[in-house]
Amino acid sequence: MRETIWTSRGETGWTKILDGKRVEDFKHAGAWTLANGALSAEKPAQHAALDICPAIGGDFEFACGMTTIAGGNGSILFRCSEDGKQSYELDLMYGMQAVVLKKHDRTKPQSRTILSAVNHELRQGTEYAVELAVRGESITTYVNGKLVNQVREAEFAAGDLKLYSWQSNIRYADPRVRIY
Repeated sequence: MRETIWTSRGETGWTKILDGKRVEDFKHAGAWTLANGALSAEKPAQHAALDICPAIGGDFEFACGMTTIAGGNGSILFRCSEDGKQSYELDLMYGMQAVVLKKHDRTKPQSRTILSAVNHELRQGTEYAVELAVRGESITTYVNGKLVNQVREAEFAAGDLKLYSWQSNIRYADPRVRIY
């Protein structure tokens, strides 16, 4: 992972999201804990979401270590609308053994579209270095430094960045963002 990159505005580095924060500082649903530089969703009955970067406009990169302790999958939601009806999702799906990019639009009858699904061995208890790069209509994902998904999609241009868990105990270590 590159520590800094050059943009038209100069050098841009990572911003650590958890520096000096508590769980209460984030808008969230479900049971979350913060310890040792990691956020954890504590196996919710349905879902748990934590808004770590509200209203990101434009291009960004996000990175963290993701570990599923119990349950089936952990996700990163991005470019989420304020009402939660529209978003993109990077989903590590342990049951399917796949890394999946999805588009959710709950304003339409067919509310979920799979943009890319790539077979990938995933083991509970293993931390994966996950990176998400969103630039214009380009959405690219990396797991442990290797390219996994790459799509062109730009229906949703901006919105919140959230950590998400569906009936799973997920740990998100050292989350960081770089906004262009």
